[in-house]
Amino acid sequence: MKINKNIAEFMGILIGDGHLHFSKKSDKRKVYYVSISGSFSEDYNYHNEHIKSLFYKIFKTNITLIKQNRRNELLTKKHSKEIVSYIKNNFDIPTGNKSDNCKIPENILKSNKKIKSAFLRGLADTDFSLMFKKKNKFSHDYPLIKITFKSKNLIKDVRTILKEFEFKFGKIVKEVYFDKRFNKNYQKYNINLYGKNNLEKWMKLIGFKNIRQSTKYEIWKKFGFCPAKINLKERLELLHEE
Repeated sequence: MKINKNIAEFMGILIGDGHLHFSKKSDKRKVYYVSISGSFSEDYNYHNEHIKSLFYKIFKTNITLIKQNRRNELLTKKHSKEIVSYIKNNFDIPTGNKSDNCKIPENILKSNKKIKSAFLRGLADTDFSLMFKKKNKFSHDYPLIKITFKSKNLIKDVRTILKEFEFKFGKIVKEVYFDKRFNKNYQKYNINLYGKNNLEKWMKLIGFKNIRQSTKYEIWKKFGFCPAKINLKERLELLHEE
């Protein structure tokens, strides 16, 4: 398939919160699947309405949403050797754990701005954070799009595209954080897009399809600020308030 905006956006989603799996069972059966994880309370609408539709447009088959037994987790999943092979062979996305070594596929980096914009939207909908900081002590009114990855290659590739779109931002910031799950220190890399001009440019050139993100922007536009630490249900209720 020729790369189009739908494929580029799906690859962004996959690199953000996705996983390609291949394994061999003890009875010599081979297991292939593609999956995308999310929060059941915050991402169900995005998975059920947008990712499901996007997947069908590209691959002409349905993908299944599964509510995990673990608290508030959602998994959207499709078993298919053909789809896993297509993605791995054409976009060089590794099977298994990709967080430390993933990057933007070369054929997307070399594409036009419409393809890059679609890719960034998929990546942002799954793995960026839109928040509003307190620039004064009264309200959360100062926009910040926070971009964080463990992969140094991926953050550098994202920086390249952001520069091409002429966003304003500083240097890549390296942080060390402690993961209690594994009792180990890890490195991560950040890019911060601060301010109204960056956010408005983002909405004009790229935008969000995930209402987890877009509702924050809509509240900020309507009220001039967006409260921190309110969930999707509360944000939707707030948008209906006068």
